[in-house]
Amino acid sequence: MTNARVSARTSQRLNAFVFDTIPDVQNWEQVIKEILNLTGAAKGILALRANRDANFRIPARVLSSPLIVNFDLEYVESFIERYAAIDPWTPIEEAHPPIDPYPLSKYLDLVSLKASEFWEWLAPQGISDTIVVKIGETEGHWVGLNIFFDGTDVAVRDNVMALLEDVLPALRRAWEIGEVHRLSSHQAGVRLNEISFMPMAAFFCRADGTTNMVTNRLRQLAEFQPDLFRSIEPIVRFQLQQHQEVLVGLLTKATRLGDTIAQDLVCGDRNINLSVSCVTASEDVIGRRTEQFLGVFADPLFEGRKKIEDRALVSELTLRERELLEYLRDPENTISGFSKETGISSHTADFHWRNLKKKLDVNSIFALRTFLNSRW
Repeated sequence: MTNARVSARTSQRLNAFVFDTIPDVQNWEQVIKEILNLTGAAKGILALRANRDANFRIPARVLSSPLIVNFDLEYVESFIERYAAIDPWTPIEEAHPPIDPYPLSKYLDLVSLKASEFWEWLAPQGISDTIVVKIGETEGHWVGLNIFFDGTDVAVRDNVMALLEDVLPALRRAWEIGEVHRLSSHQAGVRLNEISFMPMAAFFCRADGTTNMVTNRLRQLAEFQPDLFRSIEPIVRFQLQQHQEVLVGLLTKATRLGDTIAQDLVCGDRNINLSVSCVTASEDVIGRRTEQFLGVFADPLFEGRKKIEDRALVSELTLRERELLEYLRDPENTISGFSKETGISSHTADFHWRNLKKKLDVNSIFALRTFLNSRW
């Protein structure tokens, strides 16, 4: 479609593809392909761009990345190995952050582009201009969408500009919601509600220290030690008051799966130990680090108080509830297994399980076993 201005509203497919990016960043591939289809443009890239210089963040899996659309492998490789260093467009994008979409030809005309060494890379591919726009931010980068085309085709350029201007709010909203979704999705194989009830003052965070999940015990510690934390969002996020740089420093050292680094934090008249462990280590298709870290606080006064409370809770259990508690300590055991072993009905077993959860303030077998392993 190269002979008329286009609108995102003309394509229900595009709207559907934008929505599909929320659960999976890889689905931006279909968004790029539909933009190319609607406008007549040739190629597209969705990439992380460094805040400091707009340089591309090249993912380790770049050669198979679905977010580099219609580029032949040889040109991807040659860009990485040679032409990225002499690309005249990147300094322009650094000097003129693309809050709104614009063609690079606005700042570098075709004659000057052809005189550059970068033309060796562009000419064989039939592209001589690109329109760039920022659609989001993540961990020290902005997220850039580049649509490439023959700069002499004014109709294609106008189509791309019209479409991006129209769909940009939806693109940005989809990226923002997708970021929230990815932050709150499964971490280290544990469901959010199970993490909340882990019996330790703990949190999950990303490499930049963004805390995306916290336990109920951490919220209690925050109330017990208010000078240590400040609330970012009352339900989910916390940030260390004066120790955020310490946290980020620990995260930079715990980069391999299983690494654990610890340091004492001075809080008032005593120390609180903070340890962080790398629990997942990977990189997504856009090149973003997706490591997840588990941070655990150990405050002797707070933990000592909670241990007394925990044991008091157990002392309130009935004989049958204590039997169920011990039975479920074994990872292989289940509620239905307890019913069969004791000869009680499944309804009665479920009744005891509901009482046990209520008394110990846990909501799953996983949370119960974590409770047991951390106390006895």
